[in-house]
Amino acid sequence: MYQQNAIGTNSCSDHGAWSETRVSCGFCAGEHRVSVSKLFWSQFVTPSEAARAIEDELYAVSGKPVLVHKDPAVAGYASIRIASDDSPAHLLRYKPEFESDLPYLSAFQCGLALRVAQANPACRFDLISTPTMKEDVQQLIEETLGKNGTAFSMRTVLQLINQLGNGLGLQLRSIPVAIRIDDWINRQYPVLRALQRKSNERQLQEAM
Repeated sequence: MYQQNAIGTNSCSDHGAWSETRVSCGFCAGEHRVSVSKLFWSQFVTPSEAARAIEDELYAVSGKPVLVHKDPAVAGYASIRIASDDSPAHLLRYKPEFESDLPYLSAFQCGLALRVAQANPACRFDLISTPTMKEDVQQLIEETLGKNGTAFSMRTVLQLINQLGNGLGLQLRSIPVAIRIDDWINRQYPVLRALQRKSNERQLQEAM
């Protein structure tokens, strides 16, 4: 009886985004506007459909589609390369063994890209190492261990350089954003909660 055509979105702090939709009525031959809560909608779709909706939202915001590829060599479970101005698409890569978790992995990675796409271009930034990062960190480590009288090998120093110089900066940049993305997925897309929990529990087990 009804044919839906999305014409805009609004937001609500309690129920998330509301899609304003124009429907063609089979009874009066006219059109009516209705609002559908994203949270309400997301309870009646599959995990794959929810992930696809997030991919579509990223496309609507950035003007670039999302290409999804299996890649056994990708770091972690999945990764997204956000399209630059001269790139035709965002590239989402995931490990084949996590195919069953792909809807959640896609939602999470596209959520990261959405935050970038929605940010004011003047406020976007990334963290990179300075040219002398390794030397600076090595000096600080050796000075600290030397003051404490701790015996150490160069192998230990090199491990600490990677952990502190690279890992710490990455953690400080990534973890707060990841928490916000996971909270957003949990609240707005209940159908993805089981896959989200499965993936997060696996990460915890691997970190132990």
